[in-house]
Amino acid sequence: NTPDLFRRERYWRVPKWELVYEGIHLESPKLLHLVLKEFPHQELAEELVEHYFRHVNSQFSLLNKRLIYRQLRERLHEKDIWFCALLMCIFALGSRWSNHPRVLPRDPQGLQWSMSGWDFLNVAIGIPPVFPFLLTTATLFEVQTLSLLALYLQGHAEYAEGRIFVTVGLQKAQDVGAHRKRVYKHHPTPDEEQWKRAFWLLVVLDRTGSANLGRPCSIGEEDFDLDLPLEVDDQYWDTEDPTLAFKQPPGVPSTVSAFKLWIQITSVSRTSFAPSMYLIPKDVSWTANPARSRNSC
Repeated sequence: NTPDLFRRERYWRVPKWELVYEGIHLESPKLLHLVLKEFPHQELAEELVEHYFRHVNSQFSLLNKRLIYRQLRERLHEKDIWFCALLMCIFALGSRWSNHPRVLPRDPQGLQWSMSGWDFLNVAIGIPPVFPFLLTTATLFEVQTLSLLALYLQGHAEYAEGRIFVTVGLQKAQDVGAHRKRVYKHHPTPDEEQWKRAFWLLVVLDRTGSANLGRPCSIGEEDFDLDLPLEVDDQYWDTEDPTLAFKQPPGVPSTVSAFKLWIQITSVSRTSFAPSMYLIPKDVSWTANPARSRNSC
């Protein structure tokens, strides 16, 4: 990570003694075990992941399907708490296209298909308060998780609360420099392209949330300068011929094009919603005679 080259660790890393003092453990086997207990059985898990990539990721190009399946085969979720949380979000979003009763919340009041996947999401939501994500440098899985938490809540009654995850995700991404073009290398890499996708998804969720709720955006156009995601499908990221990596074959439309166009559309809407639209009106008498107002204090 480029910013780490210029940061002295003693000032930019939370010391272990401080985390222990706060009662927080960076890698708690107990926490990971509790999350894994909520995992669906393998057949259902594979179904939900497939639903996610078919119905969700095809529109909101956040994750690389090949990488996720590879990490699943390597059982990374048994080692990394944030990848575990990311999978829970994938299960939650994929549940909306499943008719398996396991995706329904454990509610004695009856079947609530509108709440499909809520139990999976609830596990992911419960991880940030336990894990010291506010005290440690953001990871890619962490920012991706925050993106999907917000994306799930877009179709839920708690939509407004989902903007909290958007704002936190943007702040965490900026902390590692994911919003700056100069942080990325000249030649794309899978890791950097995923960072770009995660940041852009948070940006567009921020813009649409601002338009829908009538609230200011958490980040402005002047605050970042990274390039748009590459219009290259997942299978062309890593090829046997290194010279063909990250190159979409001529005549083959990219599935990422729609996501890129959506980003550009939200940029237009962001411009139309000027910050002055959400300014709180000031007292007319104060603005008319500020000197008298100061003297009366």
